[in-house]
Amino acid sequence: MRESLLAVPLVAGNQRLGMIDLWRDGLDAFNEEELERCALFGFITAVALRNAQMYEELEQIALTDALTGLFNIRWWRDMGARLTAQSRRTGAGLAVLMVDLDHFKQINDSAGHAAGDRALRA
Repeated sequence: MRESLLAVPLVAGNQRLGMIDLWRDGLDAFNEEELERCALFGFITAVALRNAQMYEELEQIALTDALTGLFNIRWWRDMGARLTAQSRRTGAGLAVLMVDLDHFKQINDSAGHAAGDRALRA
């Protein structure tokens, strides 16, 4: 028995995200309406996938420091609230370690922000 294959590309903008393959028995098994619907489904799916990717990228940007890649205060507040609630709920202990760079402002003021940036990355 011969089969028909309909390969629906998932493309958003100029980015290829994947492919959906549909198989059906018989030659020319997909009619025009089905082809159009599958193309539309592929487009909508690609846009949804791209939106999910962009959301993850934006979330990462929103929760990390661009210079160091470390989590920022937003992340720490959210995670701190979650961990505190979990600790209270389960009775498990919770420890927090904070690091403060003494006189860091003086590095920026005396050597410039580029030197301060290098110190943070070190």
